[in-house]
Amino acid sequence: MGADLVCAICIGPERIEAERQGAAIVKALEFQEAAKKVIGMFKLAAREIGPVKPEELEAYRYVQRWWRVGAPDGFAEAALYFGIPDLEGWSPLFEDAKVIVKRVIDWWETGDASDTEVRSDPDVPGRRIVVCGETTHGDPPSGQGYALLSLASALGIVETLGIR
Repeated sequence: MGADLVCAICIGPERIEAERQGAAIVKALEFQEAAKKVIGMFKLAAREIGPVKPEELEAYRYVQRWWRVGAPDGFAEAALYFGIPDLEGWSPLFEDAKVIVKRVIDWWETGDASDTEVRSDPDVPGRRIVVCGETTHGDPPSGQGYALLSLASALGIVETLGIR
């Protein structure tokens, strides 16, 4: 089997305003607090019924949508990307929110990652097009740009930063 190109193509402002940065920090903190509560519930459930399996992800999406157990938006997708059975892999989500937002903005504004390509939008001055990703054999790309965008997406801050 061959490798497939897995990438994200985004558009957004060339420079992210300070007010968007502040709003993103607040949103990331809200996600982190809600996620800590839900992770506590997962840990309790794991002690009682065993570890959560990736194939059970749809059940957690159902709980998130219909029972509203306090899971933040994007929690199920974050669980899929960062791993459900061992919640240790979630550590990037709980770094200092200010640091995460700064890293994402620095990457967005500079395009400084080997898996990232940036172009100015020829139709809209002040807007840029960013592509990040790499070839992979089924696992998520490991490049810094894709990882930062995935982290920002899991925290729910992509749109807050003005990135689509």
